[in-house]
Amino acid sequence: MAELKGKLLEAYMAALRTAQLVKEAHQELEAQGSASGAAILPPLPGTWRPFSDNDAFWNKKISDLSFVETWFTHRHSTEIINHAKTLNVIGGSGRISFSNTYNVPIWNVDSPLLPQRIGHCNQSNVFYLWDANGDDIVDVPVPWDTAMWSEPYPGKDGHICIVDLNLNTSMEMSRFRYPCTQDSNTNHVQHTTFNIWDLAGVGYQNPLWTQVQHGQTSRGGRGGGTPAITGMIRPEEIKYAIDHGTEIRHAMGFTYSGIKGTSRDSSWHLFAHPPCCRADEPDNVNSHTADKYMTYGLRIQLNPDLPMSYFTGLGITSPGVKKIIVCLQEYGAFLHDYSGPQDTGHIKFSRQMLHPTDQTIDETLWKQKLNNDNTFFADIVKIKTQDFRVLQWANQREVLWNHNTGVVELVYQPADGPS
Repeated sequence: MAELKGKLLEAYMAALRTAQLVKEAHQELEAQGSASGAAILPPLPGTWRPFSDNDAFWNKKISDLSFVETWFTHRHSTEIINHAKTLNVIGGSGRISFSNTYNVPIWNVDSPLLPQRIGHCNQSNVFYLWDANGDDIVDVPVPWDTAMWSEPYPGKDGHICIVDLNLNTSMEMSRFRYPCTQDSNTNHVQHTTFNIWDLAGVGYQNPLWTQVQHGQTSRGGRGGGTPAITGMIRPEEIKYAIDHGTEIRHAMGFTYSGIKGTSRDSSWHLFAHPPCCRADEPDNVNSHTADKYMTYGLRIQLNPDLPMSYFTGLGITSPGVKKIIVCLQEYGAFLHDYSGPQDTGHIKFSRQMLHPTDQTIDETLWKQKLNNDNTFFADIVKIKTQDFRVLQWANQREVLWNHNTGVVELVYQPADGPS
């Protein structure tokens, strides 16, 4: 097994100790019932944001010169935006929107009060830190009650995000389902990817570039290997910003079909690190080799020189969308997942899922939480793609990584800033 150092080793050893306790308590878990309602807490507060205030660039304004690195316009920004503005969306081509499918529900919980489930993986996708022996059974308990729904699966990605502010962690799974189909045990759950994020950390993982480890292509809940919790807009934080005259305090995340790929076989991943540590759609984008396509992990920014009067001139009246505009000007957004199919999926910003099955109800709940803002979804599509630019971090590497061999090829690294 590869050497693990520092906090990573500590976390790994803690996971092993917890795994032993889980195995010893396995028989007791069989008899556990539903959790008390006190374990499922109200939504995360509007003032909260995940990850470090000091070290996570998700939480740094693009103009913040106190950060260790700076941002500049990507060398292919013009080609990327010119392509993006041709893609179709409600309201006309060259517009953006919020995602309306493949969203993620967030559960704010007190983990110890929930039933501690055994998590089964059916696709060998548990990263080795959480499945040390590679048996596709998670080594740590999954705190989950039947009242906690996930995004539907099959048909969608089955995401679920479980946040415990006392533990300062986010537990994230995809293709989550209950009851478990791997066995008949009603105290087991099933999923594919499984990740636990330290919410005081930087919000990304380092790739295992030269190593081959069990489940290494499943790090992170998003296609680029980033956390599901980061970049996701929540109604409580928008409402707080509206009511208190403040701002949304983190970068957003978006999905897109025009992801850059490679004509090589699907074992090769192309991405920009940080924040990405893998690429989830090599088979779907292997023909996307032109410079008009965008690499996983790059950042976009809405033109910060455009005044709010410009956007009101586009017919935007929604207080919530105006907060989104300021956020996209100050913090921007990272490309963290594929929206597919090829060349038809425009830029879609990720938002929290509030209802599991009905899109109309979901949007209605959003509007209600935003002080009955009935123009929120209609106004977001009025923002023009042509008013964005693509950015790159000065120390951000674009790499090709072969997950079968560990071979890495450096595509581009602007170590000293723009060339």
